[in-house]
Amino acid sequence: MLIGSCEVKIHISFSNSLKDKRMVAKSLIAKLGNKFNISVAETDMQDDIRMLCIGFANVSNTRRQCDAVTDRVLGFIDENCEGEVIDIQREVL
Repeated sequence: MLIGSCEVKIHISFSNSLKDKRMVAKSLIAKLGNKFNISVAETDMQDDIRMLCIGFANVSNTRRQCDAVTDRVLGFIDENCEGEVIDIQREVL
C-alpha cells in the first residue's frame, strides 16, 4: 500500500478578509473531495487572509497510480482555483 500526499500553497490576491478566503477554501475542498474521492483539508496558514494551504492524500497499490491521481488533482486546482499556486510539496510513502 502506498500513500500519495501533497501540500499546495495558493495566493488569493483578491481576498480582503478571512470570509473571502474561507469561501474559496470551502468551495475548492468540497470540489476536490467529491470529484477525486481523496482526503483533503486546509492544513496551514488559517489566519492569513491571502494564503491558502491545502493538503490532500490518496491511497493506491502502485506509485504510478498515486502520481497519476496527484497530477490530476493538481491540474484541477490549477484550472479551477481563483488564486495562484505558488508552491507544491508532494510525496509518496
